[in-house]
Amino acid sequence: YGQEKKHNNIVVFDITGSMIGKPYNSNNKNIWQPSLKLLEKQLNSFPKEERITLYLFGENLIRVGSYSTNEGTKITSKIIDKVDSIKINNLTQNHTCIYKSLNSIIDRLDKKYTNTIYLFTDCKNSDGHKACGSITPQELASNWENKTQKSEYLYIFKLKDFSLPSELNGERIEVIDDALHNLNVVIEPINTVIRISKNNLKSSQQF
Repeated sequence: YGQEKKHNNIVVFDITGSMIGKPYNSNNKNIWQPSLKLLEKQLNSFPKEERITLYLFGENLIRVGSYSTNEGTKITSKIIDKVDSIKINNLTQNHTCIYKSLNSIIDRLDKKYTNTIYLFTDCKNSDGHKACGSITPQELASNWENKTQKSEYLYIFKLKDFSLPSELNGERIEVIDDALHNLNVVIEPINTVIRISKNNLKSSQQF
């Protein structure tokens, strides 16, 4: 069967102002620290011999870089520092362009790897903003279907409560609701069995 493909864990983290409670006179909660904690937990769960590719997004998609999981917690700290520097340097963005960002990532997936995408966001897509382009959830879902392998998955961590279009609950797409209140949600893709452990409840889903 040839060599099994290596795994690439693509982390896509929301850097819009609402993540840190902007605009400050609104009801927006600052969820930056707990979100980093959740991200840290997910990063630490990746096995050795895998790759992590980090993207940050708002209205623009920034590819930060790729790392090897062989460096363990050292690489986790490095990634967390990279993400945190956005807040420290006040570089948050204004619009949440989920569809545009995901579409762009799908278009440039490296076929040498089996890719799993982990999207962390606190807000729905900024529909109607020209920064986000004109891509629809239908187009995104069909692009996902057509351009990805059957062993590739997309996980959407909802860091606040908002609605996602039904197309984004489709084939090989898992939405983790209320992700911050399930801080011990860790997605472990093991072959084709996805284990989502919430508190003491283990649900094993066979695809």
